[in-house]
Amino acid sequence: MRVEEAARALAGDGLVLDLGALRVRVRSVLPDLPAPLACVYRHLPAGEPDAFVDCEVDLVPARSLRRPWRPGVRFLADGTEPFSPLPEGMSLPQLEWGLNWVFAQLASRHLLLHAGALEHRDRGLLLVAAPGSGKSTLTAALALAGMRVLSDEFGVLRLADGCLLPLPKPVSLKNASIALIAGRTGHPVIGPTFHRTHKGDVAHLAVPAQAVARRHEVVQPALIVFPSWRRGARLERIPVRPARALAELAGNSFNYGLLGPAGFAAAADLVARCDCWRLVFGDLDEALDALFALADAR
Repeated sequence: MRVEEAARALAGDGLVLDLGALRVRVRSVLPDLPAPLACVYRHLPAGEPDAFVDCEVDLVPARSLRRPWRPGVRFLADGTEPFSPLPEGMSLPQLEWGLNWVFAQLASRHLLLHAGALEHRDRGLLLVAAPGSGKSTLTAALALAGMRVLSDEFGVLRLADGCLLPLPKPVSLKNASIALIAGRTGHPVIGPTFHRTHKGDVAHLAVPAQAVARRHEVVQPALIVFPSWRRGARLERIPVRPARALAELAGNSFNYGLLGPAGFAAAADLVARCDCWRLVFGDLDEALDALFALADAR
């Protein structure tokens, strides 16, 4: 996707983003959006402008009568504004957080886990954890090391067959993780850094080419890891009993309770089919070696 192509589509009939499990049409005349969007979705072809989409998205300027000198960015999904504007210049973070909200609303028929999801040798890996655990950093580093990224934010488990669905969006990096991933091998392409957001400094690792090419290929999960980063910690790999794993999946799900018995059955079946481990780490390379070893051992 080229910058000129993105700018023309955004300002016209809309830029269609086919993200595997989600297809959206994005419109915006904001001048700060085309370049970073084209950077982080560099391998994603622009969809046909008249293609069917799950949601119509608009990013529009925001003006406050109280503070007219501080313009902002509004996010609209099918005409609904789910959250407050961000300051001017924050169009890409507003779009990415907005798309996460859209998917969480539209994909509630699946079990949605707060997890990084990857594929290695036709087997799915879920990194299930709360924010601050190092999940996104691990996901980005594993992608650069050759694993296919399904999603940084969502482990999407289809209830009908227990497969993981891809949603290959840019990996969101925060604060110290930005420089850490930028220094990795594997030719990382990272968009601009946005400072002083409500999550601190934020940047986005571009969606890898193989994740884009295989964005419609589902995978069966085989491994669940609950990562926990601790500064200076020695590496620990601890097996997790099925009952404990089930409880942690429930606590790290967006819609487990809403699905009721179907959610319990899907999570219980997932745990039964997967090896479950807790990974405590303080060094990224040690964690990657451990994760590849666990994935290869399955």
